[in-house]
Parts: sequence; structure tokens; C-alpha cells
Amino acid sequence: MANIKNTKGVDVSEFNGDVSFKTIKNAGFDWVMIRCGYGDDMTSQDDEYFATNVAKAEALDMPWGVYLFSYACSEQEAKSELAHIDRLLRQEAKKGHYPTLPIALDIEPSNYVSKNGGWNKSNLTKVSTIVLDGLKDLEYYPMIYTGYSVLDNMVSEHIQKDYDCWFAQWSSSPSLYKYNRLGLWQYGGETNVLESNSISGIGTIDKNKAYIDYPSIINKKETDSSTSNSTIIKNEISEDTVIKTAYSLLNHDEHGSCCDIMYWYGGFDDSINAVACCCAGMMYLFYKAGAFDLIPGGKVADCGSLCKNFYNAGQLYGPDDVQPGDLVIFSWSKERSSYWPASSLGYNTLDHVELCVAVNNDGTITCIGANNGGTECDDFQLKTRYKSNISCCCRPKYGQSSSSDETPSYDYNDEGDPSIAEVQRWLNNNYNTGLSIDGQYGPLTKAALVKALQTELNEQFGAGLAVDGQYGNLTNNAIVNIQYGDWGNITKTLQGLLICNGYSTNGFDGIFGGGTKSAV
Repeated sequence: MANIKNTKGVDVSEFNGDVSFKTIKNAGFDWVMIRCGYGDDMTSQDDEYFATNVAKAEALDMPWGVYLFSYACSEQEAKSELAHIDRLLRQEAKKGHYPTLPIALDIEPSNYVSKNGGWNKSNLTKVSTIVLDGLKDLEYYPMIYTGYSVLDNMVSEHIQKDYDCWFAQWSSSPSLYKYNRLGLWQYGGETNVLESNSISGIGTIDKNKAYIDYPSIINKKETDSSTSNSTIIKNEISEDTVIKTAYSLLNHDEHGSCCDIMYWYGGFDDSINAVACCCAGMMYLFYKAGAFDLIPGGKVADCGSLCKNFYNAGQLYGPDDVQPGDLVIFSWSKERSSYWPASSLGYNTLDHVELCVAVNNDGTITCIGANNGGTECDDFQLKTRYKSNISCCCRPKYGQSSSSDETPSYDYNDEGDPSIAEVQRWLNNNYNTGLSIDGQYGPLTKAALVKALQTELNEQFGAGLAVDGQYGNLTNNAIVNIQYGDWGNITKTLQGLLICNGYSTNGFDGIFGGGTKSAV
């Protein structure tokens, strides 16, 4: 690859449209910086042409780098922007596409940053430090893009001294930069005092000059480093690793005052129980397992997008194909989904997602998921689910499992879901049901709840039912109505059924209060 020092290049984004890189190259611009997106790590904020532009550069052997337009005004948003860059670069690495120019954080005084009080030295230093230090830790070559005066006055000495800069200064020559870290100079955009602001056949475009031969440095780094960019894709992670991580999240809380999941995810309210975060919880789980690159399409927070992305990757399976390690999407209504591709495949509604950790012989699966009615929205809980509730299964492309076909055994709270364990204890103590206190909702626990209901209907209303745990027509016909303000063991049985099916009643106390009303 030719030395790019003192050569010219361009930077492009979706706003340039479907541009011809061959035309750009023939006009004497040898390399390109490509916008990957803006702000938080959401697919809706990916640059529409990022993957296409990378493919064009690769086809012409043009050195390319990446920049992300920053909107961050907080530590959380900065971490989300770092994840945004990393996700898109990992997607390209899977295709064998690796940048040979730096990865830049683009800091400009946008309306968002200004309106939200983020345009100050303290915030810009915080944001740039989190993102650039994070990129360096991920084995990328970081760079900061901004205006010359911003670089000189609005970020810390650490950023100025330790990272190359790419500054925009539309003048006849770049200002002398005191730390001699000028890597790229954007000398023109809409305004260009050195030459035309456009390229024939392309239109107006940002033009730049390189002062460092980055491909030789970055290629050398890849050759010399045992953890080069070419090794960042962790495609040997097995389902065992992810399942073990899921068990480790049971009864685990990193941020007691907020939702761990949304604190990491970014872009949503992170106050406890503010959001329905079952899907975001799965993203968080795979991130914790070091397996986030196994999620096609990257970070999403809704089951519909998860289903679509796995379908597009050829990794979506029907309910009968469920395996441990699958992200299982459940349908509570069991009505046909109206969301493509589930609608075309005949799958049911996409209501909730959990990780399957075991497939059982009694028509159930054991799962771990978030947003299951715990005290906090980020409480991961162990659940037993009926296969009949499965809509479809999203299967990551795991590496070779380190274990046999047996379900792996991990250290975790032996009582599983504490709220279900509490229900099981109550059933044993009051109705002699002999359940194992395992915190898992299976057929035996369901039958025990029906026995409790039949016992109470007999004792309180003389229903004359057989206490057999079978919910048939006689039991159904004997049911009595209960309402807000009622209390007693029938109410408590209702609460037990709600809790075991993943709903929070704000207490297992036999009182039909606001929590139970909300759950119903």
C-alpha cells in the first residue's frame, strides 16, 4: 500500500449519498474517513451508507478510517457511543474489513450538546477521555476530530498530548499545533480557499490532507501485537460461557439506585422499573459474557427487531427447535404476529425474550431473563416456561462447547427465583404439597397452586372439589370473584400464580392491593 503521508483524502457520510469512490480516487483523493453513525448505540443511529462505503473502499484498496458524530453529555452516553463504534467495526471485521486509518470521535457544538449543557471543557474532556481511552483499550487507533480552537481550549492536556488530532480549519494552511499530534487536516468543506469545494461527478465534499502514514503504523501494530484488530471477533465463545454468565447475574446488582441494564444500554431512562427491558437485558447479558458480537444487527431493545435481525442472518428457528443458548421469544397471547418476518413464518406475537439454559423432558424449558417482575427491572430471574408459549428462537453462532450434551451445572442461588421459592414454601407449609424449594415454576408447582385453590374453595364455599391439582370444568365453575380490597388465601393463591408467571404483585401477602390490581 502506497505511503499516504502528504496525500489527500475525503470524508463521507450518508449526506453525500451513493457516491462513486472510483470517481473520488481518480480525482486524486487516495483515502477516506467514513462516518459510522451518531450518538448512542442504536441501529437507528447508524449511518445508512456506512457498510456500503466500507465495501467500496475495500474494493478499491483505499485506506479507510471511521468517525462517529458525538452527542454525549454524560458518562453513560459516552460509553454508549464507544459501544456504537465498536459494534459497527466488529460487524465489518466479520467480513474481513479492517480500518487502516484512525477511529475518530467527532466533537462539534451541536444543538443537542449545547442545549443539554454539554458544551464545556469539563464535559468534552470527560466524553473524549471515555471514548478515546476506550478505543485504545479495544486495540483501535483513536483520534479526535474537532475545530482547532476547540482542541486548543476545550479538552484536557491528556487528550491533546496522547492522541492524534484531525481538526477542521478551512484556511490556506493549518495552525501550528503545540503537541505536534496533527494527523489529518480538513482544509475545506462547503468553503475551500485552496481549491474547488467539490469533485466533478460527486458534488460538494470535505477534503483533507494526511501528515502521518497511518496504514504503515496500523499494519505494523497488527503484525506485532498479539491482540490486533484482526483478533477482536470472539467467535469461539460457546453457549456454556453465555449460560454461565446468565447464572452469575442472578441476584447480582451493580447499581442499586438505577437499572444496571439501562445504565449500560444508554438512551433510555435508567431509573428502577422505568422501562420494559427484557430485550435490552439480553444485550447486556451477551455484553457481560464478552459475546456481544454474536448478536446480528447489534444492540436492540425490542423483540421485533431481534427477530428480524436473526432472520436476516439466517439464525431464526421455530419453537420446536429450541436449544440451550437460544434467545427464546415468547408469545403470551398466542395470537399470530403482525410483525414481519414472524407474520410470514406463522409465528405468534413477540412479547418477551429470555435465554434458554435447559430443555426439559416435561414440555418446559428453563430460562434466565430480565424484566420479570422483580424488585428492580434489572433483576435476572430463573424461570420455567412452557414450550407451548414459544414464538421463535434466535440462535447465536456459538463456537464449540466445552461441555457434553448435559446441562452445565453452575454455582448460583439454589432457590432460583426467590419470589417463586417463597410461594413454594407457603404451599408446603399450608397445604403439605411436598415441593422442592428450587425457585422454578414447573408443572408440580402449578398443580400445587391449583390444589391450594381447590382446598380454599372447598373450605370457604363448600365446593366439594377433588383436591387433585387438575384445573377442570368443576374447578372453573366453582371460581369466585375477588376484587381490590379483598384479602385471604384465595387472594394469596392468585398472587402466587401471578408471581410464578412473571408478574410483580408488590408483595406476597394475601392482600388485593394496588400491586395485585396492576398485575392482574
